[in-house]
Amino acid sequence: MSLLFRFLLGHVLGDYVLQPLSLVLWKRRHIWGVLVHASIVTLCTAALFLPNLSPWWVSLLVLWVSHIVIDEGR
Repeated sequence: MSLLFRFLLGHVLGDYVLQPLSLVLWKRRHIWGVLVHASIVTLCTAALFLPNLSPWWVSLLVLWVSHIVIDEGR
């Protein structure tokens, strides 16, 4: 599986499949909703990238922070 496909699959799982309406509404009202959502997306993507993450914590931190910034900017 290519790295791009893993990234897209992790993002789709976290952004659409594992995001119920209650989380969407929570994200609109409070920063905690955005933090939980970004964590879910990061964990889904990390599970798919696990064999290829080096250094893993830097990659996950960049993904997590960038997702928070993008979602808060909306």
